[in-house]
Amino acid sequence: MKAPFLLPCLLGLASLLNADAQQPLIPPLPRGPLLNNAPNYAQWLISVSSQPFQLDSQTPPTKFDSRTLERKTGSIREQISIAKDQPKLDTWIEGATQCESIEGQKDPRVVLQGNSTFGTDYIDFSKGDFFGFDWIKKKNYYGQKNVMGQKCILFHISPPPDPSTAGPSAAPATAAAASPTPDPLETGTTACIAIDTRLPVVLKETDQTTFYEFQQPPSAPLAPPPQIQAQFDKLNAAVKRMTTVPAP
Repeated sequence: MKAPFLLPCLLGLASLLNADAQQPLIPPLPRGPLLNNAPNYAQWLISVSSQPFQLDSQTPPTKFDSRTLERKTGSIREQISIAKDQPKLDTWIEGATQCESIEGQKDPRVVLQGNSTFGTDYIDFSKGDFFGFDWIKKKNYYGQKNVMGQKCILFHISPPPDPSTAGPSAAPATAAAASPTPDPLETGTTACIAIDTRLPVVLKETDQTTFYEFQQPPSAPLAPPPQIQAQFDKLNAAVKRMTTVPAP
């Protein structure tokens, strides 16, 4: 008498097992930090491209919108940036003090925190060495993949829903079902972090992709050029005068 009821149960169990078999197995998130800062002595190249890029590709695009060489030794760092239709920019950072030299201009300019009137925006390194990764959390872990020749941990966030596709104006369900399922990694933002160093490899966004290439680090402490150091000394002296309590 129980046999007729057993068959539907077995069929249901087989269906669930088949569905699970079709889902890709995601390995557990490796232990350790999600993203490291660069080593105390480090040098890396940051290349940004708006050309289409697939994570399965092991070669970067052939054209870049901007490239920045960053060097760091302790609390001193230098950024040399070139971008399309923009003059070369050489920015020196000493602690929280920043000074930039723009190609074609004689005098360097100090960049103050909270003030973008002079030159570029202030670059806040107090929260980390790499920008655009503050959304990375354990809940955004997406798996592991070889990207640009490196085994990477992937983190992914989907884009916000498009209001134009919701409500009465949305396409019929039959039409949506007929279209192929898009790759989730082709939309939203995906961060690829090297599993061995926990340093960034690729940050893929909807409209651009940023590539990180770590190079041989500096062999000696960085020393700003005299005209840059003079600006640092001038600003530090002004700050000291403002913060020194006059003698009674």
